[in-house]
Amino acid sequence: MATNSVDHFFENWHERYAGLMSFPLYLMYREFSTYYSYIPNGVDTCYHFIPEYTPHYDKILPVCRGVESALKQLYSEISKELDDNCKPFEYISYFSYDKLKNLSSSDNFQKLYETLEDIKSVNDLPNECHFTNFKIDEEVFNKKRKIFFHAEILYWIKKKSIFTNSFLEEYNKYFNDCIKDYNDVIDNDYCEYVEYYEPVLDKFSNNFEETKISLKGTELKISAQDIKLKPKPSCAAKNMSDIPGESERFPEQGDLQSVTIDEQYSSDILPVQIPHNEKGKTIGILLGILFGIFLLFIFVYKFTPFGLWLYHKIKTHERINLEDENGDFVFNTCENENLNSYKEIYNVTYQSA
Repeated sequence: MATNSVDHFFENWHERYAGLMSFPLYLMYREFSTYYSYIPNGVDTCYHFIPEYTPHYDKILPVCRGVESALKQLYSEISKELDDNCKPFEYISYFSYDKLKNLSSSDNFQKLYETLEDIKSVNDLPNECHFTNFKIDEEVFNKKRKIFFHAEILYWIKKKSIFTNSFLEEYNKYFNDCIKDYNDVIDNDYCEYVEYYEPVLDKFSNNFEETKISLKGTELKISAQDIKLKPKPSCAAKNMSDIPGESERFPEQGDLQSVTIDEQYSSDILPVQIPHNEKGKTIGILLGILFGIFLLFIFVYKFTPFGLWLYHKIKTHERINLEDENGDFVFNTCENENLNSYKEIYNVTYQSA
């Protein structure tokens, strides 16, 4: 079982980064961790809303209590310093999912997140703020979480502007930690999980550069001022090179002149092939149109004057045809009777030639 990465991130924080302990992210984490391990007396909100038969009940109940207590105790205080009043919910989402990331759940801990939404109402917390259920691979979550935490801490270094010589060593060490975790994403699985990494990496990059700029206006001279972050890889180009045939060399400008007329002509007359899935879509559209026309005809026939008119027309046509057939039948009958009478009187029989 993997170690608790949030605990590892903040492990011995007071020894490593004492100057960063007053930032909202760490304060919220400390409050969450305290109540996560606390067992209250009596029935609390989480105990009331989460049934004991819930899968992983013993794991999600402490998470619920940690979330409720941290928000109830610190939300009003911390939100005053934040530009985004939903930021504490974002912090809590990372703390809580970290406790669940190595558990398997068929419903993705639906009951827990439903209860967290109820907690907002019970404690009069803003309804527009929401908790995030990340639903991603554990390793990807660990990396994403680190980059998010670094981005937040860099923001507060810049905002607090605590630029004194006593923080020189801490800032040097912390910037190196930031770069190490950033490179761990860029050099490995960034393109594979770009949709998860990109938002937090963009925020991290912006805060990193802005914090470096803010340090340049002070007497602090730290190594991070001369460090530039690696650019994000071009994932499209990397993926295309992995596809057979896509990495072949394209002709250079001089090579284009050597292409013969026959080659140009043969390339122009290549048949256009419709992908199989496009054919299926076309057939489906045609069938849908025909079915729609059929339904429209039934509706018009049954529920509009046109249907009544068409019905009378059909019946009139059938009656006329029936009268014609009856007339032919009567005529043929009379003719046969006359012919038989003639034969009886004159005893003459007509024979075909």
